Formats: sequence, C-alpha cells, structure tokens
Amino acid sequence: MKTEIREITPAIAKEMLKRNINNRPISDPHVGFLSREMTAGNWCFDGQPIRLSEGGAVLDGQHRLEAIIESATVQTFLIIKGIETKAFQVMDTGRNRTSGDVFAIEGIENSTTAAATTRVIIKHFEGSHSQQHNRTTRSSNTEVLDYYKHNKDIGAFVKEAKKLNKEFNKVLTVSQIGAFSYIMAKKNTQVSSEFWQKLCSGVGIIENSAIHALRNRLISDKLSNQQIKNIERVALVFKAWNKHRKNEQVKVLIWNAKNEKFPTLI
Repeated sequence: MKTEIREITPAIAKEMLKRNINNRPISDPHVGFLSREMTAGNWCFDGQPIRLSEGGAVLDGQHRLEAIIESATVQTFLIIKGIETKAFQVMDTGRNRTSGDVFAIEGIENSTTAAATTRVIIKHFEGSHSQQHNRTTRSSNTEVLDYYKHNKDIGAFVKEAKKLNKEFNKVLTVSQIGAFSYIMAKKNTQVSSEFWQKLCSGVGIIENSAIHALRNRLISDKLSNQQIKNIERVALVFKAWNKHRKNEQVKVLIWNAKNEKFPTLI
C-alpha cells in the first residue's frame, strides 16, 4: 500500500475515473454540493483520502473527483493506493459530521439546536418555506456556521426557545420556535416576544384571537395520529402572526395549500 499527498486537477480526476468500475451510482445533487463548496473556496485539505484498489480502481472518492471536474478547480488530496477491492464493502459506514458537530467544535452554546435553528432561518430567507419554491440544494456546514457568526443574536433566541419549548410541552421544536421568533422579531421585536410568550405559555390569551386559534390547532395536531405536514404547520404559524398583527378575530385556523398562497409575514 502506498500513500502520497497530491494536487488533483480536472484532467487527473478524469483519468482516475476512467478506472472507476463497480462503484455506487453517482449522486448528482451531492456532486453539485461538493462542486459549489470547491468553487466557493470552502473546501480545504483535511486528510480525507481518495482510495484506490490494487488495480487503480476508485474505491472511495468518486464524488469528490466528479466535483473537481464540475468546478474546474485543483484540490489537494491524500491518495492511498493498493487497497484490497473487498475493502469497498466496509467503506463509508461512519457518521457524517453534522452542523451541530461543527458548532460544538467552535464552542457555540446549545450547538445542536443553534445549528438547526440557523438552518431553518436560512431556509426561510431563501424562500424554501414557500410551496412554490423547490430547493434542491442544501446549505453546507460552513455556510450555516458563517451565517450564525454573522448573526450571533440567534443564540439569544435559541436560549429563550428552549424555555418556551418546555412551557409548550414540546408542541413545536426548539429550532422552530427559535427560528420563527427570530424571523418575526425582524418585523417587530416587542410583538414577536409577546406573540411567542402567549402562544407557548397560554397565559393572557384572548378567546377567538389568532394566538388562541393557533395554540388550539397546534395542540390538536400534536395529539392527533395524523399530524399535518411541516409546510402546513409553518403556514399556520405565519398566517396566525399576520392576523394577530391585524388584530383580526379567528375561531378556527385553516390553511389550504390548493387555494391559498404561502403567507408572507407582515
């Protein structure tokens, strides 16, 4: 078995892939994801190898090689040659590093929920909560961490969301409460704080108000065996917010994806 650290150009990647036989099917979205990371300069040498068999076939690394070609960049990799072909059966059985792992390494408090909350916020501002928007790409761990670092006030919303999550008996997740309260605070900080305190605690809610209708709907959904889809749950929260802002009375809160557009927060 031989090892070397080598710069892989698109031409070298193409040559290596010519011997890529009996490997798993290529995942185009994953190649696209890696390619964008390389193009953006987020990719760096981390010691993760490209592994080749005794005959030179690619056992591990085909997606990274395809991404080099797609991004037209040059990347440095550790190359390991001479691995027995049967070793392919046990490759890639480990757990991929999550955004929460990356946040923990950075020493960010409530790392898992902070990362999840940040992802929800990013999705919202990219329009991914709208049913009309079909997002096929996923934010990388680097992108999520960078967003958090540029918006560190998210951390305070995560802390508060953990308290509200307990008060609401986990009807909504910490990341949902944290993200939506953060997003709504961009519209009005005081109104957002009051909205979420009342919704989660149940204290001070006026009957037939939007908050009252939303709380009843979410609790009913939580107790139901056939829970609504996440997109509908988000739409209901946003719709209730808008009606609350308009001070409209609501007896029953409904959102119909077939007849209604996804609510835009006011």
